[in-house]
Amino acid sequence: MSPETLARLIARARSGKLTAEEQRVVGDELSFYVDASRRAERSIHDMVKLFESLDK
Repeated sequence: MSPETLARLIARARSGKLTAEEQRVVGDELSFYVDASRRAERSIHDMVKLFESLDK
């Protein structure tokens, strides 16, 4: 799902106009983005640790 479509669905969710299926889809998509963000954060943290170890 594109970020634009997700944003439209989130806007509809805020106004209380989503079906149960749309709510499930939005929840799944948000979980995907949160998980991806956490993986990226861990990768950045791992790279920082690597660079710090190389600097010693």
